[in-house]
Amino acid sequence: MHNEIDDIPIQTQQINLNENLHNVKVVIITTNYSSPKGGSEKLWRELAKSLNDEGHDVVASVYSHQASFHKKILGPNIKVHRRLPSRHGNSLMRKMLQYATKKLLEGRQIRRLIERERPAHVFFSFGGFAELDNPRLLRTITALDTEFSAIFHNNTENYSFQSESISLAQEFCAQAANIYLVSHRIGEIFQRQVGLVDFKYKIIINPMDEPEDFSVTIYDNPLEIVRMAFIGTLDIGVKGLALLLQTIASPSWPYADATLNIFGEGKDRELISNLIKSFGLEDRIFLKGWIDDIDALWNEHHLLVLPSFNEGMPMVIHEAMLRQRIIVATDVGGNSEIIEDGKTGFIAPSASLNHLSNAFIRCFKRRHQWPLIAAAARSSIVKTRQNHLKIQDILSEFNHEQN
Repeated sequence: MHNEIDDIPIQTQQINLNENLHNVKVVIITTNYSSPKGGSEKLWRELAKSLNDEGHDVVASVYSHQASFHKKILGPNIKVHRRLPSRHGNSLMRKMLQYATKKLLEGRQIRRLIERERPAHVFFSFGGFAELDNPRLLRTITALDTEFSAIFHNNTENYSFQSESISLAQEFCAQAANIYLVSHRIGEIFQRQVGLVDFKYKIIINPMDEPEDFSVTIYDNPLEIVRMAFIGTLDIGVKGLALLLQTIASPSWPYADATLNIFGEGKDRELISNLIKSFGLEDRIFLKGWIDDIDALWNEHHLLVLPSFNEGMPMVIHEAMLRQRIIVATDVGGNSEIIEDGKTGFIAPSASLNHLSNAFIRCFKRRHQWPLIAAAARSSIVKTRQNHLKIQDILSEFNHEQN
């Protein structure tokens, strides 16, 4: 006769076995060397915390100069592994030393980490596809008998891979369990760079707070002085801040009373400060440093300005659109994938003085329509975020594959 009591130990044993299969060790490796406060770093940190919350054993590998910042956010349950090189300064000689050390030691450090930790899976968070232009690193990764996935946040059209890296980059992509990109455009560029016709990837969006509603009373007074905001790393070669200053100082600038607050930190702060003085814009443009309270920022500003030469998928655009704010941005990275020019924001076809000036002129001419454009922007970005993968989707996929 069947005895239900006799089945209890067997069922318990099976449940414990499933739990053991579910909880595995995961290593996350970021190759970002600049500010740890950017959107790319927030994405992998949220992945790390989500994996840890699910019971997985997570190790995060970062560069030494960022370790304390990441450790504070990740908490005590996630081990932070430090890699060389540390940041030692901004002189040319030190930059060259850092670059050479990174190229020579990166693969060795990653190999030793993986051999020591023996993870079931490795997630690589690459700042950009150019990080794959490192034959030593690619040979190390593809030679390891460890399942891996990769997240890419950026790419630039004018970058060309060295010949030795092209076949290795193709092999890397073929071996990856999953490849996640923040925009289609950076993937299209990569296909051209390495001749990869069949490139399989998934689009992922950065995690962020999504307010259910946000005040648009800031647009009620059409005579109020317009307050613009730039949010990002203070890197002139990437973010186009010198171009923005030149545009505002030019005779074609359409709104002399508008002010610009620059929120962020980075290597070019002093240079930007000097350019503000050189262009005679001290009474209109102000360096504000980093800010974490996005709601407070957008309670006080009408426009987000992003004159970048290079982007992936800026978190700041998502944040501004969700809060019904007007965007003026250049057509780089995924910007035009989420902004429809003239309907949900304003796109400059290129990062040039003429195109950026014209985008601002079109924007200010339609100031009376800003509330409608801002509302359309929010509606559009909400739909976009619903249709793309989020951290929870990656986590669900990972748990399913592990079980």
